[in-house]
Amino acid sequence: LSASYSPALQPLTPLDVAWDHLTPLDKAEEDALWRWDEYKKEIKAYYKALRGSQTKSGKDPDRHIRWLVRRRILEQTYMEISVKDPQARASEITDEAVRKGVMSAEKLVGLFNNEQPELEHWHDDLTDIHYVVD
Repeated sequence: LSASYSPALQPLTPLDVAWDHLTPLDKAEEDALWRWDEYKKEIKAYYKALRGSQTKSGKDPDRHIRWLVRRRILEQTYMEISVKDPQARASEITDEAVRKGVMSAEKLVGLFNNEQPELEHWHDDLTDIHYVVD
């Protein structure tokens, strides 16, 4: 899934703890360590978002996202997902459990679909390509 679907899934900005020669070293070190603590919180939130609402003890933390992709991109029904997903089938997960998992993943990443935007070219120039706007 693209990270653009959820702010929590945006790529992490690299942590910059470089010393500014105008700042005393002790102050710079203190600031860098504080930024590191805040950055660790961002890392935890990022990976929690990737896992979805699954707990650490879950055997398959990615399954809700996988089900969401099966539902929205492959357009499978909840029943098809519960039958065709090997882990769901092995765990005897019901259609209703799959539906709830898809909904929980959708809350995390937002709505998306598998439709691609329509493109057109103008003035008989194949390099002049634009999205069709309604």
